[in-house]
Amino acid sequence: MENLHIILLSSIITILFLVFIIATFREMEEMNNKPFTGGKEGGPRAELLELIGKMIDEKL
Repeated sequence: MENLHIILLSSIITILFLVFIIATFREMEEMNNKPFTGGKEGGPRAELLELIGKMIDEKL
């Protein structure tokens, strides 16, 4: 009975690790089957880099 919580915790961690591995494998398989379609990057980081690029181009 003393080690029941250790066994239970180890079982839960093992199950979560297996679920993570299966999900990662499925995602990799999906990435292999679907070609990459690149596009214009979006978001705050991309907009900041574009702004900095425009400022540098105007000064040069």
